[in-house]
Amino acid sequence: MAQFLVEAPANVCTPSWLAAAAAHLAALDPAHFSLKVLDEPQVRQLGMGLFLGVAQGSAQPLKLIHLTYTPTGPVQHVVALVGKGITFDSGGYNLKTQGGIETMKCDMGGAAAILGAARALAVLRPEGVQVG
Repeated sequence: MAQFLVEAPANVCTPSWLAAAAAHLAALDPAHFSLKVLDEPQVRQLGMGLFLGVAQGSAQPLKLIHLTYTPTGPVQHVVALVGKGITFDSGGYNLKTQGGIETMKCDMGGAAAILGAARALAVLRPEGVQVG
């Protein structure tokens, strides 16, 4: 799944598209996954100014994806996985070196890796571990 997301064209892989991919994952196993997708007013209320600053240069609405896997039984361990999901048209200045713009769409690879890990969680269903 991660490879599919990273290979998606930059004009397709928008914040809303990534959020839809997370929603698809959550729908595969609703008994174990919960999903919150925050939009601009919610992000503003949390005081996430840097995130808002990067996103304001984009024509696409920002999305903050919080996907949580919770096991059926008691939670014995909690693990946090975080992946940056800055899509190509997130706004801001291009700070890439010459030639770096070609791979800029891969800046969302961290989020793709986390969604890939969530797909594995849907299959493996580890007991006693909550992953968010």
